[in-house]
Amino acid sequence: MLISKDMMRSRYESARKIMKDNDLKAMFFFGDRHPGDELTGDFQYFTNTFIWYRRHCVLLFPDHEPSLISGSWIQTSHVKRWCWIDDCRMVRSDEDVFNFIVSILTERGVTSGRVGTNLYFLYVSAERYIREKLPNVELVEMHPEIMKLRLNPDMEARALVRKSSEIADGAYAHALKHIKAGVTENKVRAEIDNYIYAAGGDDCFTGVAAGRYSNVPGKNKARFAWPPTAALNKIEPGDTVVLEITPRLDGYWSQIVRFVSVSEPNPELVEINDYIQKSIEFAVEGVQPGKTIGSMCRAVREKFAAYTNEYTIGHNIGHLCGLDLTDGNLLDDSEVMMVPGLALIIHPSVMRLDGTCELFGGDTFMVTETGCENLMKSDTKIHVV
Repeated sequence: MLISKDMMRSRYESARKIMKDNDLKAMFFFGDRHPGDELTGDFQYFTNTFIWYRRHCVLLFPDHEPSLISGSWIQTSHVKRWCWIDDCRMVRSDEDVFNFIVSILTERGVTSGRVGTNLYFLYVSAERYIREKLPNVELVEMHPEIMKLRLNPDMEARALVRKSSEIADGAYAHALKHIKAGVTENKVRAEIDNYIYAAGGDDCFTGVAAGRYSNVPGKNKARFAWPPTAALNKIEPGDTVVLEITPRLDGYWSQIVRFVSVSEPNPELVEINDYIQKSIEFAVEGVQPGKTIGSMCRAVREKFAAYTNEYTIGHNIGHLCGLDLTDGNLLDDSEVMMVPGLALIIHPSVMRLDGTCELFGGDTFMVTETGCENLMKSDTKIHVV
């Protein structure tokens, strides 16, 4: 794996401090694969291991070495070769994970006291089992404390986001070579995915959708990128192809969102893309270390409203990214502090004032000491293929 064992050890020392500061006897976090909302990253942050299938769990202790519960013999052999955690135990079923959690806690003398976890991501059956077997253990929510670590990325995490962004750029350039009338959306999606994996990505979240864009309500046929609809829909002359390209490298995500015109230019698409790029420009102006995400979002809306009375920005300005594709949303009320190294996918959703003809596009940015850097090098013009 690309995160060094020294860095993983440093992360574990941070976890030990959290446990001691909060009078915890242990912490444990479940792992999964889905690119969700800041849920799976707690596991990944402390393990640096790829989950292929089944539930996994990592157990952390203030005065002992960690333990990892793995979901199959194949994954266990991989973990024993690559992961920094020496104590890795294989389970034969999902339910057996719960028994191992109790067994390991008991082995380490944790039969009472406070034990931290991500309660929102804790399986109901697991919680019931633990409370039944260890009635004197109090399960405590610790996800917010772990997010504080994750939202202050170390240098190795920053490097992976940068490299992931390079892969996203390359996948977009590759897609431009394969988009044409008569090709299915799924064929384009396959080309993007193949490029990502060949370039070293360990997972991806790719959306492709085609339809004629118009800024006239009722005539707009452009769709948001949505993988389940991509299998049979063929790209037609005059279509707009919406690309949402999202590679993951060693657990770290990035994203680029672009539009492509097929066979002929589309002035209406160029117009809304200009507005999207202007909204991104306003967002970049608001990215400053020491300020909150919410302050940036509110400034974007205020500046955009002063800029045009034809369009508005919808609910979605974008999201943070890291070990989960959405490590937090870019919302007006967000109190997340912008710090150097924090990665933001800024893709404002722009629409007519009546809420119609909506599109979003954008790039991955990283907060710097003085502002932010666009990690994508691809141009933002509308290519005609």
